[in-house]
Amino acid sequence: MTILQSKYSTLMSKLVAAFIILVTCFLSACSNSDNVSSDQDTTLINHKQNIEVPTWRTDSTSEYFTIDLPIRMTSTPDLNEGAEIAYSFTQEVAGEMKEFYLMVSIETHKQIKSYGFSKDFNLDSYNKAVLSNVTENLDHFELLESDKENTDINQMKYRVSNIFGSLGAVNIFYKLAIFEGKKAFYQILTWTLDYQRSEFEEDMDKIIGSFNER
Repeated sequence: MTILQSKYSTLMSKLVAAFIILVTCFLSACSNSDNVSSDQDTTLINHKQNIEVPTWRTDSTSEYFTIDLPIRMTSTPDLNEGAEIAYSFTQEVAGEMKEFYLMVSIETHKQIKSYGFSKDFNLDSYNKAVLSNVTENLDHFELLESDKENTDINQMKYRVSNIFGSLGAVNIFYKLAIFEGKKAFYQILTWTLDYQRSEFEEDMDKIIGSFNER
């Protein structure tokens, strides 16, 4: 069992409720590997056979969006049964356990409207609410930096927040992205052990930058 997994029996029970604005609106996990295709943009070369081996793939299991992921990440629906997709990478390297996690969840505009929020509820309102819900379940947290103004990604407005959080003695780095699409609001939450941030943050940014509403 990894460091984060040992803590996540407690943390994930909290984060499941925190990850989605209202716990009553959890959606079923969707993790059909048949809809996952290879992305040839980033590859490794198999020199013996001179064949390009893809290191990234596109997950198209959701009817709402597509997103690019490192091939080394595997579908982990048990990570959060309320998430649209959930992935993880855990591997022992030189005696050290590497850990990297991802969840994507959605709330449609129809769902948001049913909550009875005011008409001026927007991306910033949603981002603030999700940030509050995610961080309130941590023993300690610090917003490292949040993008105030973002250029659009694939014609969607978005916000990104970098968060340092702790649960007991475990320090965690989160990167949370909130997108406002034509069909829904989308939450992309990635995280790793804080001291492994430098190893996985580039992948986090690439994952977020690949997000596309169908």
